[in-house]
Amino acid sequence: MQEHEQKGWPGIDKRAALSTKETCIYLNIGLTTLYRELQSGRLPFRKIGRKTVIRKVDAEQWLTDLPTDLGPPVSNPAERTELKQQFAPSHPIGSRW
Repeated sequence: MQEHEQKGWPGIDKRAALSTKETCIYLNIGLTTLYRELQSGRLPFRKIGRKTVIRKVDAEQWLTDLPTDLGPPVSNPAERTELKQQFAPSHPIGSRW
């Protein structure tokens, strides 16, 4: 049982706005990532005094707007060799590649 539920407060799923800590739990992201998204403007937030709150609908929209296709994985050994040849000569420690 969550700390808030023990105090009689509604759970995350029943609230309209979340604290930064609750948003991290809800979105399964770290605090650094959350603050980066807040500072960039990609995830809207509100201030109530000194407390930062994120509307749950905004958090859900942010999650929906994330890219779904990251491209093909680079698992082909030929592609890795090609990348090594492309970057190794100009890399300061290219011989270690």
